[in-house]
Amino acid sequence: MKFNRTLPAALVSGSLALALALFPSLARAETSAEIQARVNEAYAQLQEYTMELELANGELQTVTAELEETRSQIAQTEEEIGQTEEEIERTEEEISRKEREIAKGQQAISDRLSDSYKHGGTSLLDVVLGSSDFDELFSNLFYANRIADYDAELVEQVKEDREELRQQQDALEQQQEQLAEQESAQSELVAEQQAHVDDVNARVAAQESYYEELDQDLKDKLAEEEAIRIAEEEARRQQELQQQQQG
Repeated sequence: MKFNRTLPAALVSGSLALALALFPSLARAETSAEIQARVNEAYAQLQEYTMELELANGELQTVTAELEETRSQIAQTEEEIGQTEEEIERTEEEISRKEREIAKGQQAISDRLSDSYKHGGTSLLDVVLGSSDFDELFSNLFYANRIADYDAELVEQVKEDREELRQQQDALEQQQEQLAEQESAQSELVAEQQAHVDDVNARVAAQESYYEELDQDLKDKLAEEEAIRIAEEEARRQQELQQQQQG
């Protein structure tokens, strides 16, 4: 019995044809090593985007925290302004009360002096505290003998306190305006940084998809090359078996 010497070649061709039929992409020129290089490059790019995303998120957290701090300062300033306004109102009420007391005391003295003048003549002006007219007399009697110098100084001190409170209120309102401008600028910065984070997020997602696609291509290519190797091994085995039989 004679064996056909072309049988091993036919077996090899048949095995390769079968592998090509099972894995159509074997016809592509790109090797697994070339795909691996692209996978490595895609992974490196993905790592770079991921690092950029981490930095962008860190910066976003920073500017957001600064914005929240500014808003907290604005709320605190508003509260302080409200408290200052209440203190000013209380001071105004205290001044009004003191002034009403002064006016009431002056009126009482005026009534008494007027009555004394009517019954005692003009010489009374020369006797009481050396006053030259009624207004001076009333003032001297009121501050010297009616409520004392301490009370007059107290009224002036309350007025000074009121002015200090008004200055404090003006300073707080100016600070509030500055904080409002700062809040506006920081809000824009947060919005810009959020847009940057979204952009990097999109690039990371796209790169992940690309990397996974390449990784799958590499797996498919490795499987195809393994199929070829197995087919070639089988062809060689069949050839060796044929040679043994022919021998």
